[in-house]
Amino acid sequence: MSMRRLAPVAAMLLVLGLSGLQSARADIIAFNPNGTGAPGALSIGAFDETVGNAVAVGAAPQVVGNTFQLYYQAVIGSFIDNHGNVVVPPAGTQFTIVAGFQEVITSIAPSPSGPTFTFGFVPGAKNYLEIYANNTGLNLANNSAGTGFNTGHLILSGSIFSPNPTLGNFTVTSLTPVKFDQFDAVPPPKFATTMTLPGGGQTTIAATVNSFDPLYFIQPPTILALNFTTTNGDPFNQQSPSQLFVQNPGGPGALYNPNVGNINGADGPDVQFQADASNSFTVAPEPTGVTLLSIGLVSSLLGGLTLRRKLKLSA
Repeated sequence: MSMRRLAPVAAMLLVLGLSGLQSARADIIAFNPNGTGAPGALSIGAFDETVGNAVAVGAAPQVVGNTFQLYYQAVIGSFIDNHGNVVVPPAGTQFTIVAGFQEVITSIAPSPSGPTFTFGFVPGAKNYLEIYANNTGLNLANNSAGTGFNTGHLILSGSIFSPNPTLGNFTVTSLTPVKFDQFDAVPPPKFATTMTLPGGGQTTIAATVNSFDPLYFIQPPTILALNFTTTNGDPFNQQSPSQLFVQNPGGPGALYNPNVGNINGADGPDVQFQADASNSFTVAPEPTGVTLLSIGLVSSLLGGLTLRRKLKLSA
């Protein structure tokens, strides 16, 4: 695997949430989805992920001071070129993204419909963001099974940190449970009788880029920002809930088997939700030659999470 190492100060910003995204400008980068270098590189303004999965491990019961690990995984379904046209990945190639980081519940505000939680970032623990390209035709990503999201060729990796003291928030919108898996006509036995609480929220994080493959990211700008916006939540009505999750960086390995209990978001200990992300790029000059990647993802991290699908922002 040929990966170009970046200076320790290089940073990639991963934004899980809507805050600040509207003001970001959209720029263009040179990206070659074939991984063959500059010849054939495309002018790309965005990556667009299909609806994916996330799980907050140990998030329930929700009490102040409770620390939990978040895992996220999704397929990058298409790219948006500099004219706004959709460019599908090359035939036989699948792009995926996985991430993991730790959070802590910092406050809980009660309300008649359900509480609002705020949470902060916890450094250390399992902490990573990776993008893979798989052109082998083998072990492709499967949302229901939760497998294949970290197979193929690693083309970018980073380590997550928090740019703000408050990482994000989540509000439970109803204390009445609904069916968890409303996407599959016949849910897998694991989720056949599972219910979930509805709610929604957002989170903002950042990540330092450790390495990238220059055959895919062709001489990236000195600062590269990927601003993701997302609708996500429970019940699962746009994607199958994953039965397993990537839990370590570096490629295939043991997967995490989530336990959401009888009512997701209530009796866990884990809380699982769907996440639908897209992104645009922001480029600015930086004399030290670092690379900044920012990704935004609306994440309803606690309590169940029914969130109506919104229009994806271009910022």
